[in-house]
Amino acid sequence: MTIAELNNGDESFERWRGYFEKELQRQISGARLRGCMAVGVHAGLAVRQWCLEHGCLDQMRSMLSGLNEFVPNLWEALTPPEVGRCTGKYEEMRDSFRSSLWTHIDPQRFVASAPKAHRDEMVDRQSLKELADTYLQRPWMQTPYLDWVFVDALIGSALVASYEFIQNKRWGENYSIYGDVWQARLALLQKFFYGWILPAIIAWWTYKRYPSETVMAAAAYYGISIILVFFVVGRWSLWRLRGGKSFRRASSELLEPLRTVYAKLNEETIHVPSLRRAVEHSAEAGVAWDPQLLCILDNVAGRSPVMWTRRFERSYG
Repeated sequence: MTIAELNNGDESFERWRGYFEKELQRQISGARLRGCMAVGVHAGLAVRQWCLEHGCLDQMRSMLSGLNEFVPNLWEALTPPEVGRCTGKYEEMRDSFRSSLWTHIDPQRFVASAPKAHRDEMVDRQSLKELADTYLQRPWMQTPYLDWVFVDALIGSALVASYEFIQNKRWGENYSIYGDVWQARLALLQKFFYGWILPAIIAWWTYKRYPSETVMAAAAYYGISIILVFFVVGRWSLWRLRGGKSFRRASSELLEPLRTVYAKLNEETIHVPSLRRAVEHSAEAGVAWDPQLLCILDNVAGRSPVMWTRRFERSYG
């Protein structure tokens, strides 16, 4: 590689960088602009390094142009949606997401702080998987950091989505409406009051004037209600006797493998064999991973079999 060729590479990169920044300024501003610019330059340096190593500087311009849409689209797929009212904790968390492409979440804190609308649409998974397909087809833009972004976002969103699925199944429409376990429990207590306590109060109030009618109506109402309760309890008991798992056990078996895998991504330096073993064990437990996630992990293991560092770097080198 001659000095002239190296300088040409620098010149092409700087021209693209200026164009990329101008295009971003037309569309976005503030923290999002700074974040997209940082990610774009990070990926652009990886493209430049890849072209230098493979002797294809003449193709660098077209490779860099692929980042012009890829980076903003990736930011859009990962940025939490606009939500109406939210708590102060969630405001802080949302701001941290906006100032960087992606942040590893604390699942417990996230579920406790984020509104249900955000938990239901933590990321745009369909767009994210389509971008992952594009990313896998373009080895020149791949970096350890972007690998981590895709892997962490796909696993983290799967964990939160599984938690929401379990809570919706457990608490039904009450959780879907209120988005909070305690409010869902309160709604169940209200239903119990309106279904069992309030009719008894009404019966007591009407008994003095209409004793026989009240007794007949109460006997019919509570008789049917008790039969329905015995039917539900009996059906559940029969299901358990036939080997059905308790809700707590089934929930634990679904969430624990996901939590174990996601915890492996918390540190800046990741032990690749441990992560892959956790993913394999979770798949054996029934977790259905996205193929894009598995392909990226295979690429990571192929480049660095032991240690994976997710900080910004120029390229794999």
